[in-house]
Amino acid sequence: MRIVLALLLIPALAFAQETPTCRDPEDPRCREEPLQTFVDPVPRQVVAPRAPGPSSSSLPTPSGSPPADAPLKTVPNAGGIGGGGEAALLVAVVLVALLPIIIYAVDEDAPPDVLNRFSGFGADVRLLGGGTWTPPEVGGQSFLAGHYGARASLGYSYFGADLGFRHAPAAGAQWDMHFLVRIKPRAHVSGALALGYRSVDYHGTRVHGFEAALPHEYTFWRNGPIQRFGLELRPAILVGPPYTDLRLDGAFVLSLSGPLTARIGGNVYSFGHEVRAGFEAGLVAEL
Repeated sequence: MRIVLALLLIPALAFAQETPTCRDPEDPRCREEPLQTFVDPVPRQVVAPRAPGPSSSSLPTPSGSPPADAPLKTVPNAGGIGGGGEAALLVAVVLVALLPIIIYAVDEDAPPDVLNRFSGFGADVRLLGGGTWTPPEVGGQSFLAGHYGARASLGYSYFGADLGFRHAPAAGAQWDMHFLVRIKPRAHVSGALALGYRSVDYHGTRVHGFEAALPHEYTFWRNGPIQRFGLELRPAILVGPPYTDLRLDGAFVLSLSGPLTARIGGNVYSFGHEVRAGFEAGLVAEL
């Protein structure tokens, strides 16, 4: 029995000798070892979190392509005459539109045969041909684009309508239609207010929308209701996407024989930020 107890006490006495009681603070075995901090030998880069948003500038882009969040650049319109030409055209359109109003106010009454023709049904058909000068920036070179067209109009008393088109095989086409509010003619001036639609398509660029025009005629010599020599003018403004354009058509008219009248003149109009000019001639059959 004593031998068994001795065998059990020997390990306990050995453990007690190895474990300090920490009563003596000078005992090195009672001192606490400081904690050691682990240092990673490889430095690591801390990446700040990105703010949420639709930007995708960090994504790779093809060679030569700007980042997705780069500011958009506005591509300027092809040249042309520029701001000076547009300003001059605006002044011309305003003056040509105001002049017949002033002359109408001071002019005398129209002859009875002219008033009778105005009160009844009237119509005319025009066959036209000419050319339009195209700036060098359009198509890479400057050239004269020939065109052909036709216009028909009819009226009865204070109301009427017109429809016309022009086609240039080397450049494009345009067409228009209007409702006319006709004004009672005077001795030397007659006209109407035209409200309608115009579409202009040149070299793949299309401008179309609402158009307001003031077609009128100054009569310098008259022999009956049809035989005459005069000047036709048509200032107009086209409001539509993507531009607001101005137009001024003019032509001298001279009666030939019977209902046939010769017409020769030209036009100036803006197309975007270009200003173009052309000439035109044709025959008119009046009924």
